[in-house]
Amino acid sequence: MAGSRALTDRWRTFVKPHRLTGYEARYGDIPSLDGLRALSIAVVMLSHLAIPQVPGGHGVFLFFIISGFLITRLLFAEQGAAGIINVRQFYLRRFFRLYPAIIVFCIVVPSAYFVKDGYLDVIEPASVLLYFSNYLVAFRDLSGAGFQIEPIKIFWSLSVEEHFYLVFPLIFLLLRSPAKIAAAAAIVCVLALALRVIYAELFPHIVGTHYLYMRTEFRMDSVAFGVLLAALCEIRSAARWLDLLAEPAAFYGAIAAGLLAILFGDVYFANVWRYAILGPAICIVMLGLIFSPRYAFFQAMLNVPLATFVGRLSYSLYIWHLPAQAFTWWLFSGWPAVLISVALSFAIATASFYGVERPMMGVRRRFGSHSPR
Repeated sequence: MAGSRALTDRWRTFVKPHRLTGYEARYGDIPSLDGLRALSIAVVMLSHLAIPQVPGGHGVFLFFIISGFLITRLLFAEQGAAGIINVRQFYLRRFFRLYPAIIVFCIVVPSAYFVKDGYLDVIEPASVLLYFSNYLVAFRDLSGAGFQIEPIKIFWSLSVEEHFYLVFPLIFLLLRSPAKIAAAAAIVCVLALALRVIYAELFPHIVGTHYLYMRTEFRMDSVAFGVLLAALCEIRSAARWLDLLAEPAAFYGAIAAGLLAILFGDVYFANVWRYAILGPAICIVMLGLIFSPRYAFFQAMLNVPLATFVGRLSYSLYIWHLPAQAFTWWLFSGWPAVLISVALSFAIATASFYGVERPMMGVRRRFGSHSPR
């Protein structure tokens, strides 16, 4: 009997509530987001380090939506607390969050390739520091030119995000109203899809390249879906619709639609239409996981210590897993190289997080950061 009671107590602890109780933005951790980040980076690393057939780009897409959702909620929380957002402090917080690891990367990795090759293609690290990697990769893909420093190509997605970070606070400051911001985000989603359709029809030879996949104007809906979800959470009249979208029929229907969009379709569908289906599907699933009491088991899984730890390391892992792979494959091959790459990725990412990124937390707090870590 005592053992049964202890097991029951452990189960209750495991499935304790990991959700927000209201839609409106406020400061503090958002349950399940670290777990979702862990899922994202797991898909990316599995694709890049072990099984290329795994669609790693969908892990990146989830990152985009999480980023749009989180940054928008933080801005709404700041507006609610202070009455207005401080754009200057926002940019400084972003700089001290993102740039320290990037600067270390741009010193260490290009130096290693310079020692190995005897020369350095300077534009490649410059594209990282100045956030135009996505355009450089797309251009070189079309022209047939390769990269000296292959790990630098991973920064295409961070370039798209940084373009969002540069523009969105100004748009937020101009619009301020959740309804207007939601409308603007919806327009961006439609516009990005329209641009992909138009360019694919006019220039069909670019469909199978990175042109539509990486350039900001074609991928701006990826972040805008997250913005739209966060803005809808601030509109009181939208609450009943959000409640309906969190119902099991919508939640599991979104999972099914997302899986179908991932598993089926040709190259044209993948690069033009897929994200217009996958974006709303992910937003509905995120809505249920963050706010609904119906999905306690999934929420518990996303909030176990291992998931939250990997989620916190996700930015570092994203930056360092390809350099770890490149270094490993210089020395090893086959499955031993895969296992060593994974282990080395976590080792370098942990060192980066605790040795480079986390020490900047105090600086970020001076500029208004409310992050607990």
